[in-house]
Amino acid sequence: MKKAIKNLVGQEFRGRSAYEPSTAEIEQLIDIHEGDIRAVINALQFMCYLPTKRRKQFRDAARLLEEDQEGLSTLEAR
Repeated sequence: MKKAIKNLVGQEFRGRSAYEPSTAEIEQLIDIHEGDIRAVINALQFMCYLPTKRRKQFRDAARLLEEDQEGLSTLEAR
């Protein structure tokens, strides 16, 4: 799926004024949306029009949310 998304991104960003996502951003979106390609594409459409600094803030927030959810899962398993 990562290869398909990268191919899509490569085609979309030829001559566009949007901000191309990094490989790490693509991988994070795939993880967050659990492989749902439609959700990943929708998130990419939104994200790519945000400046890089703003995207970093969203990525950092998503990472914190992931860590919190993992911590809760661990506590619930006990």
